[in-house]
Amino acid sequence: MIDDVLPTAELVVRLRTVIGRLSGTQSLSSWITALTDGIALLTLVGGDDAWQVSQLHRELNDVLARAGSRAGTELRLADIRQLLHRHWNDNRTLLARRDAKQMRLADGHR
Repeated sequence: MIDDVLPTAELVVRLRTVIGRLSGTQSLSSWITALTDGIALLTLVGGDDAWQVSQLHRELNDVLARAGSRAGTELRLADIRQLLHRHWNDNRTLLARRDAKQMRLADGHR
């Protein structure tokens, strides 16, 4: 088990790298790249949990796709936090509506 843990010095180097990339002002596409790279540097997920990283990549790519030509817009950390928060809340709302509709249809109601 202890063999799976990064040496403390390596973890500190990785954290500094990620924190350094998650600061300042940069384009949305740069933020998405920094987040994706940071996730890869700081996580080790396998087996039954590997889907979580794939799902996060899909979500981040969806944010980028929805931005379209605005992907080059310069954002600060507070901006990207708000954008991601709104994205995930919107998706939760859509899923809840879809689930409620499916339940009504399963019960024979429209």
